[in-house]
Amino acid sequence: MPDHHHNTPLPGALPADPEPSLGSTQVQHRPVPFYSEAGTGDCPHGDVLHERHDGAADIDLLICFDAPIGDQCFGCLHSIGEIVPWEHCPHRTDPHTAVETTG
Repeated sequence: MPDHHHNTPLPGALPADPEPSLGSTQVQHRPVPFYSEAGTGDCPHGDVLHERHDGAADIDLLICFDAPIGDQCFGCLHSIGEIVPWEHCPHRTDPHTAVETTG
């Protein structure tokens, strides 16, 4: 099993999700793929620019699309600010169904 303790998971290049409006309490809990940081143990390309690396615009960090770490919950990330593996999301009822929660 890969060591992810030194990896920084970031969401993959997905379409932009609408931000919940201020005062809104609805958050969609659904799985989104996350990837390891480029140049970490799971990245086969090393810490160099590569066509399978992509960066986040607001931080100086590259992710590697050849180093997935699994699905994380979009809703938990946006509602509590922490990365929660999809299988551990307390709002998940079905692995293939997005769930909207309030609160």
